[in-house]
Amino acid sequence: MYSHYAKNVFVFLLMHPTFYFAIMFMVLSDYNTYAIALFLIKGIDIATKMILLKKVFIDKEVSEELTLALLAPLNKAVAYIGLFVYPPLIYMVFRGGL
Repeated sequence: MYSHYAKNVFVFLLMHPTFYFAIMFMVLSDYNTYAIALFLIKGIDIATKMILLKKVFIDKEVSEELTLALLAPLNKAVAYIGLFVYPPLIYMVFRGGL
């Protein structure tokens, strides 16, 4: 991930097509609340990745707490959180709503 970020920030953003899908869902649904929530989740996700890449690889300032968090093993269910969060949000985007 850092190699894409080091080349160009736009290349890094191109590696996240779900961000563009979130923008598309916002436009297609006339900016309904669930589409905006989906966009905000993806935006915060990408911003967090960029901040962590900058802290770890560029500034080389990693606190002890961050080191422990990065080295801690993740639960196997973490990889599947998106499967439980995004489809219901996409369904609610196209169903209409708030």
